[in-house]
Amino acid sequence: MPIRRSMDEVDAILTRPGSLFELTTFQHPCGAIVKNYKNSPPNHRAFIEAQLNKFADRVFLSSSNDGPGRQRLTYKQAHDASVRRAAWLRSKGVGVGTRVALAGQNSNQWVINWIALHYLGAVPVYVNTTLTLEANIHCLALAEPRLVLVDAENAGVFGAVRDQLTVHYVGELYAWAPTTGLPPAVRAAVPEIDESTVTPALLNSVIWGAGLEGLGPASDGTILFTSGTTGLPKAVISTQAAGLHNVISGMVSGARALLREGKINDPAEIPPPAQQPSTLLVVPLFHSTGGQAWLMRMLGVGGKLTFMGRWKVPEAIKIITSEGVNMLGGVPAIPVAIINHPDLPKSQVFSTISYGGAPSPDRLVSDIHSKWPNAMVINGWGMTETSALHCALGGIDLAEHPNSCGRPVPCGEVKIVDAETKQEVAPGAVGVILARGPNVMTKYLGNPKATEETLDADGWLDTGDMGRLDADGFLYIVDRAKDIIIRGGENISSVEIESALYLDDRVAEAAAVPVPDDALGELVAAIVSLRPGASATGASIRDAVAHRLRRHARPVLVVVHHELIPRNGNGKVIKTECKEIVVAAWEKEKKAPRAKL
Repeated sequence: MPIRRSMDEVDAILTRPGSLFELTTFQHPCGAIVKNYKNSPPNHRAFIEAQLNKFADRVFLSSSNDGPGRQRLTYKQAHDASVRRAAWLRSKGVGVGTRVALAGQNSNQWVINWIALHYLGAVPVYVNTTLTLEANIHCLALAEPRLVLVDAENAGVFGAVRDQLTVHYVGELYAWAPTTGLPPAVRAAVPEIDESTVTPALLNSVIWGAGLEGLGPASDGTILFTSGTTGLPKAVISTQAAGLHNVISGMVSGARALLREGKINDPAEIPPPAQQPSTLLVVPLFHSTGGQAWLMRMLGVGGKLTFMGRWKVPEAIKIITSEGVNMLGGVPAIPVAIINHPDLPKSQVFSTISYGGAPSPDRLVSDIHSKWPNAMVINGWGMTETSALHCALGGIDLAEHPNSCGRPVPCGEVKIVDAETKQEVAPGAVGVILARGPNVMTKYLGNPKATEETLDADGWLDTGDMGRLDADGFLYIVDRAKDIIIRGGENISSVEIESALYLDDRVAEAAAVPVPDDALGELVAAIVSLRPGASATGASIRDAVAHRLRRHARPVLVVVHHELIPRNGNGKVIKTECKEIVVAAWEKEKKAPRAKL
């Protein structure tokens, strides 16, 4: 067996001159000089157009959300439709730097609009359609888009508040899908896109790239919104370079694993995939994981993106088999649900399973490898403010360090600092995670105070996550700073409790939350959902997990939730809603009569 290379050796090989991963420098909008990939495309237009032409005959998009039946588009068909949509957008005054909002569920048309905007150097505004209407009015007021493009469902939602949007300087609304059946007033407020007015001159101006002078890596690229699990979301604006880092960063985990294990000696030796990469994208496109990491990655490898309607595991498995899906991704709950479902055919093979965005069961890697020994399993960490991926880990290193999300991608940096002094701490010590790189946001729109508190002049982003780095530079997420449970002055990480709960074969999802206590301030409690076919009481799960946890971290209550644990549209657990459910159960339990001993 070859001697395993150190991670420093791996990254030296990965980034040496002439490699795809070779590094150069980039001036972040804050003024700091950071690392970036020398081979990163200069802008989204250049990258997307090249990929659509390169893989012209392959199927690119498959969706059941664009009309009756399942609609499929090749790369060439997507290119042609996007050019025409871009020409229509140009007729509406859209050009370099123009903000245009997209509001709709995952669909082929969402992607066509996204491509069309990038063909013009415009700035897509990713609207989280799962938020409340109040929150989305707030988001659009921050972005002030010139246009808002919506699907039929959201035509009804936003058309009904057209007057409120106008007050906040939100531009015209247009529907990319038929709005037949909506009230006449709504249809008048949100007309359907009409491309019959597109002239040959407009089409040619898009094809030739007219007006794109000056569009470069530091130009505005995207606007996304923070998750909004507490309070109103913030608008995150990032550069072209920020989103594009995913094209190369998305290949890092696989390349590192092969180099680390001595299976290759140079990144140029990475074998091409045996078949077209194909994924079922469950994560919303309005989230950085879907609309940046996965969308950019699949474009980069000529992959196929398949969309479905509402998430239902049996339906997802049918789509996986019928559409030839060989890759899975999203929050850990997605692969957990799929691989443990009895409907999954024994003949199904996944080449890659990646996850992130939430704590994962320690056993997940071994569970996957027990079914598909050759699958590349990848864990990653990032956030909206880092344009998705920032750290990643795969292969044997993930199997040996299942709680880690790996090292920063080559263009990124991480350091751990003391929460009070902001001084860097020693390896192994827990502190606040700071991140730096070309993928870090430019600012929070309309919120200079939050920007100043989060991003410093040297380009370091305060993530709000607590973590530690080991001797090899592997990052371990301990918790969100706000998710620490404080029991009698002792800080207890919710991840510690959740990881222990996941060792129970009956548990599919887990979230630890505090419940109030007169003496100690807070006590540990949890909410869980069960795996298909499993049955358990909260008391039995509480008793089973007790021996795995130190005394102060043992839950006083476990609530079995007979539906999926509350999550937002990005797939992240909404701790506030979980806490409401658990606290209500706790108050009820405290009032229940207890038997005398």
